[in-house]
Amino acid sequence: MKATLIGSSGLVGSYLLNQLLNDPIFVQVQILVRKKLSVSHPKLTQVVVDFERADEFQANILDQSVVFSCIGTTQKKVHGDLLAYRKIDFDITIHAAEAAKQKLCSHFIFISAVGAASNSANFYLKLKGEIEVAIEKLQLPRTIVMRPSLLLGKRQENRMAEQMGQWIMPIFSWLLPHRYRPIKANQLAAKMIEMSKSTSLGWHIVEGKELFIANHD
Repeated sequence: MKATLIGSSGLVGSYLLNQLLNDPIFVQVQILVRKKLSVSHPKLTQVVVDFERADEFQANILDQSVVFSCIGTTQKKVHGDLLAYRKIDFDITIHAAEAAKQKLCSHFIFISAVGAASNSANFYLKLKGEIEVAIEKLQLPRTIVMRPSLLLGKRQENRMAEQMGQWIMPIFSWLLPHRYRPIKANQLAAKMIEMSKSTSLGWHIVEGKELFIANHD
């Protein structure tokens, strides 16, 4: 199998990249980046692209590969500019999905969020819902939507509110419905790889209990 990964420098994307490189089923891994990462591996290719030029980064998605999209930003990174936020989360994800269709890719797997709904009053959940609606309309052979709740793991940037949630949520997670329980970023990455090996066609939403792999650290 071949993989194209977008968002390899983020929390989930960094774990996903490492796991893909160590998975013998994947013989070629291509990551599209704004600037090269300090990672080297015989089966890894890094391509620096301008994500604002859809044609440029779409051209570098591997033909007939599994496309993983871990693209995402925060209001802190865009300084509260919701249009800039949408341009990153929505535009890049949709352009990646469109390219996956053009390149006859076997799977398109992307990260959404629990509670995503295009009619939500919450900006974040509404945006994620709109992304899902737009991608579903493309009718790709296999689309897999990962809907995690709080992601656990060490981020490069400091998010105080999220850090507090990472300390507190695991303690009380057993009280929550499964779909709202936090999940370790490396476990979500492992589940994405597991789903990439599925031969089931169509649209699949993975949330709640389905996100968790038994006995995975």
